[in-house]
Amino acid sequence: AESLGLANDVWEQNMTLSEADLDEKIRSSRQLMRQLHVGGYPTLIAEVNGEYLTLPHSTYYDKPAQWKLALQKLQ
Repeated sequence: AESLGLANDVWEQNMTLSEADLDEKIRSSRQLMRQLHVGGYPTLIAEVNGEYLTLPHSTYYDKPAQWKLALQKLQ
């Protein structure tokens, strides 16, 4: 914090505020993963027209053009 020119008390206050937000994001992500029966990292999920879809990213390793095409088809 000091190297960024921030006061320690301001840094601590912001860290405390962001910790609660981060905890909520982690909780909701885990809940969604349970709902979709997926686990592990990375797991990619897209919301398309209000529906959640898991994305088989490993299928597209070393295939960026096909990955881009697959993502475009989601729209």
